[in-house]
Amino acid sequence: MSIRACLIAGLIGGPIGCGDRAPAPDAATPGGPLGFRFEPIALGDGAPLAITELAFVPGSADFVVLNKTHTVTHYRMDAGGVSATKLGSFEVPGVDETADCGLLSVAFDPDFAANRLVYFASYESPTHSRITRHEFDPADYGSVASTATLVIRVGRDDAQEAWHNVGSMGFDPDGNLWALFGDKVAPGTSQDLTTALGKVIRIVPDRIGAGYAPTPTNPFIGISDRDPDVTAIGLRSPWRGTLDDQGRLWIGDVGDSKFEEVNVSRFGGENFGNSLAEGPCTAGCDGLSDPITWWGRTNDHRYAQEDPQAVPTTRRVVWVGGAYPRSITTDRYGGRMFDRVLVGDFAGGWIRLVGLDAADRVAVDEPAGHLEAASSWAVGPDGYLYASTYGSALAWPYKAGSVVRAVATDE
Repeated sequence: MSIRACLIAGLIGGPIGCGDRAPAPDAATPGGPLGFRFEPIALGDGAPLAITELAFVPGSADFVVLNKTHTVTHYRMDAGGVSATKLGSFEVPGVDETADCGLLSVAFDPDFAANRLVYFASYESPTHSRITRHEFDPADYGSVASTATLVIRVGRDDAQEAWHNVGSMGFDPDGNLWALFGDKVAPGTSQDLTTALGKVIRIVPDRIGAGYAPTPTNPFIGISDRDPDVTAIGLRSPWRGTLDDQGRLWIGDVGDSKFEEVNVSRFGGENFGNSLAEGPCTAGCDGLSDPITWWGRTNDHRYAQEDPQAVPTTRRVVWVGGAYPRSITTDRYGGRMFDRVLVGDFAGGWIRLVGLDAADRVAVDEPAGHLEAASSWAVGPDGYLYASTYGSALAWPYKAGSVVRAVATDE
């Protein structure tokens, strides 16, 4: 079942069942636990519904907000960071909005200051996802759509559902583009090494023409009957991912009927087990990588219990985000975000601060606040973390989309 199906019908549910593992006693967050309160950013013309992602424009106080329905809105943060002015908007052409489909992710090129290139992940139809490259020109928003160039297209012609499509994407320090793709609800697809469905891919986009090349260090390069773009397999519906300072890709994989998973990949060909196991593997586990944390469909798990505002629902949609770079100029969190990633649930609303040791085992796992319908996280030029919330025109409790700033509760 899809993320959108869970929102509409309540079919994805349960409390968190991840970390029944206790944090290591010597791995406490420096300076004590970090908690967040959220300050809304007033958007001059009102927030769009169905915000799927926000991202800051490199080298500026500007940010863009993606709407599921194909629109990108460009804002500039006002002095003080509590409001923003709309500068303009444009559409990404050819976006299909059926069910889980729509405009989902954005990534700015590492050389954006020189080439002005930006990439969008979206759905061109209920059967195929794509990543397109564009030239970002705020002086002529209409030109952005006209510069659309296809980088990669992934799907299957016989897909029966418009679910489990492309998820997050981003660039690593070497300029490679990583992206997450769902399994299109096709049994066995995520274990099929000849397709990018149900996988993590890593590629080098062409900056002039169309297309791309696989990253030369990918694990299946030169192996017959293997997709050379693939770096990890066994995913179901990997909606949100983030890359940390250690080069680890954190992946939130939305579950079917049992568990939400947070998986960690080092782009080494890991198999996270979709169609063979959900949550931690219990039988036939050779070659499978367990999630670092996971949760189920009831409300008695400690994640729900440790959040006094947890929504009493059995719906569940995992997300990850908020990797905070040590290179940050202004640290707003007293060192307590370094080497940590935020992990949470879209429906339940809890937020956790999770850190790993050198062996990629959970060393820190602490409650950090509450935010319902969180859809993305970004680090602003002022050193604060910002989040978008999806919002919804649907009947169940989600409000209009919003952009908020995460402030430490002890600031």
